[in-house]
Amino acid sequence: AVSALFIFLNSLAGLMGSQANLIELSSDTYILLPCTLVAGILGSKLAANYFNTKVLRYFLATVLLIASIKFLILS
Repeated sequence: AVSALFIFLNSLAGLMGSQANLIELSSDTYILLPCTLVAGILGSKLAANYFNTKVLRYFLATVLLIASIKFLILS
């Protein structure tokens, strides 16, 4: 549950920062914010109860690798 709160607050801070820089956000952004909270809660529950540490590390490494490649390609 702590990780879900962190993910939610991190997303909220990003939205507030974009608003401070006068970046216009699409209306979908406000729909995705509660989805982020639900996904964070679901993910933390699954991680705590069903997955072992090794599986989670491989999953996280894969997600970070994909995000890094996407960042490099789009930058």
